[in-house]
Amino acid sequence: APATIKLLRMADGGDEVPLVVAQTDPDAALRAPCMAAGADDVVASGPDAARRVLARARTIRSRRRRAVDAAPQLPRRAQLTPVLRGRIAEAARHGAPFTLAFVELDGHAAIVARHGPGTGQRVLGAIAALLRARFRLEDLRARWFGATFALGLTGTDAQDAMPALRRLVKDAGALRFSGSGGVRAGAASVPTEAHALPGLVLAAEERLREAKRGGGGVRGPG
Repeated sequence: APATIKLLRMADGGDEVPLVVAQTDPDAALRAPCMAAGADDVVASGPDAARRVLARARTIRSRRRRAVDAAPQLPRRAQLTPVLRGRIAEAARHGAPFTLAFVELDGHAAIVARHGPGTGQRVLGAIAALLRARFRLEDLRARWFGATFALGLTGTDAQDAMPALRRLVKDAGALRFSGSGGVRAGAASVPTEAHALPGLVLAAEERLREAKRGGGGVRGPG
């Protein structure tokens, strides 16, 4: 399921489609990979699964029309994607770099399970506040999906972005969320690692996975 979800998200128009997965036993171990791949929600399968999936998809679509994520007060992925394409094209015209970074809170599902969804949303809001405070006005910020945020850094390559991303991860870690495994980040840039948005997303996602395999921190070029 996660691989299929990711393919759907990367397809044209895939950012705007509500993706709700029905699983026999949607516990945290099964839910997390689907949410990390880009699913909007995971529900239990059963006789009325189709009705519940459709109802949840309608709710998600309605929320997306508002354009801003309620808790973090950041644009959603669907609103960020066309802006990213425009910034990448502009960077190519001027021969300038552009960096996409993903920032992820590890253990968000555990926080929600232990303290409730309200606390989970407040935690995401705290990280979003750091994203707004730590970067330039012209930089892009959005909630990508789940507990993952996206940063678009104009005129900056991934290597130059490393100090700012390390400070962000350090500051977010100092918030000491109970149940969290900390915050990690991965970054990639054009034109050195990709020339279009799909390749840039894949490269930044791989850096984020490298950070996870390495126990956290920030991963970039080299």
